[in-house]
Amino acid sequence: MFGRRRTERLSKPVIVFNINQISDEKKKPRQLILSTDGIETKKGKETKWSAEPGCVQTICQIGESNNGQFCISVVQNYVFEASSEQEKKRIFDSFKQLKIGEVREKEGRALSNASSMTALVLKDFEIQECLGRG
Repeated sequence: MFGRRRTERLSKPVIVFNINQISDEKKKPRQLILSTDGIETKKGKETKWSAEPGCVQTICQIGESNNGQFCISVVQNYVFEASSEQEKKRIFDSFKQLKIGEVREKEGRALSNASSMTALVLKDFEIQECLGRG
């Protein structure tokens, strides 16, 4: 899950890059760690963020092809709990009524945590242009 700080190590093979993450126009030295379990960025021994493979949308170039900058886009999920099944239904109905995103109702299967959710993948989207600095 994106944003969760993992305590376990990523599986092998692991590929590590020492790069700068750009945030608020500041360069922050980080390790970008890639494996079949997903990606992590670390500052020293501290994991700053991580994303499982299903949460990684794309990697794209930013600006000139020789400037070295790129953007990694990931999906971040938030898990909520309504006070009742009726309240959850009202929330789902409100999303439908207001046409906010795609509403996926999982019948016959309880969602106990975010890891049981089906993550979106790149093929679920039509990539038109990468914007921003990441």
